Amino acid sequence: MYKLHLLAVATAFGILGGVSGNAKAQDLPGLVPQDIRERGYIEIVTDPSFGPPWSYHPGDDQSEYAGIDVDIANEFSKRLNLEPRFVSLGFAAIIPALKSGRFDMAMAGMSDTEERGKQIDMIDYALDSTTLLVQAGNPNNIRGLEDLCGLSVAGVTGSIQLAMAEEQSPKCAEPIKITAFPTKSDAVLQVETKRMDATLDGYIVSGYLTKEGILGKKNMEAVFEAVLNPKPLGIGVAKENAGLRDAVVAAINAMIQDGTYQKIFAKWGDDNMPLKAADVNNFRLGRE
Repeated sequence: MYKLHLLAVATAFGILGGVSGNAKAQDLPGLVPQDIRERGYIEIVTDPSFGPPWSYHPGDDQSEYAGIDVDIANEFSKRLNLEPRFVSLGFAAIIPALKSGRFDMAMAGMSDTEERGKQIDMIDYALDSTTLLVQAGNPNNIRGLEDLCGLSVAGVTGSIQLAMAEEQSPKCAEPIKITAFPTKSDAVLQVETKRMDATLDGYIVSGYLTKEGILGKKNMEAVFEAVLNPKPLGIGVAKENAGLRDAVVAAINAMIQDGTYQKIFAKWGDDNMPLKAADVNNFRLGRE
């Protein structure tokens, strides 16, 4: 069921399928700015606290990273003849750190928004949306945002998902009972323990949690027919780092054309959502 609904998402985005034909051969390492080429590595900042599947610590070793972002970074770095080095930072501090030049880029499942694009460049490399997490069996028959009216919803402070619930509530005859929590795990716990009726989460994350049986163990399920707020996810790069940005775009496009990109997403349960090509600062991607 999850794959079928991902197919619907990709169709809604209008970007299903790979690029036909062969890409013109490129000297990908030659696109890398000389100073970075001589250094031999790129430093990538992430926030592993969000958990899988984007970027996380798979064990107790805080220097070890896994996830979609890690696999993609490993692959494009290999093509650019560079070593990827991941470092952790709280999400709110990532953009200021990029702007100050502390790191080369950021990969943290970060949505490309108009505001972020004014501060840094965003390499659009994935597409996502929001769906609903409810109690197992969906006792309130929740199928979309309008079905949350009169129900209790847990959200994460500062999240796009919380804002979506807050925007919907005034449209209801009976307002949504919204409570904000500091972390996603806190919000999920409210639904798991049946203290609240629903929460909202990323479509890709929800698919991974379903595939791995994690939601089932929590007596929860995702409402995959609810494909809400489609948006691109971006790799953040400082405006001054356009050379590295363009090299990474070229490497990702090569990955898309030879099927490596699709295989990475298939590994994490998202084989029906490939891009035709990477883009830059296209915060409207998936909405046009």
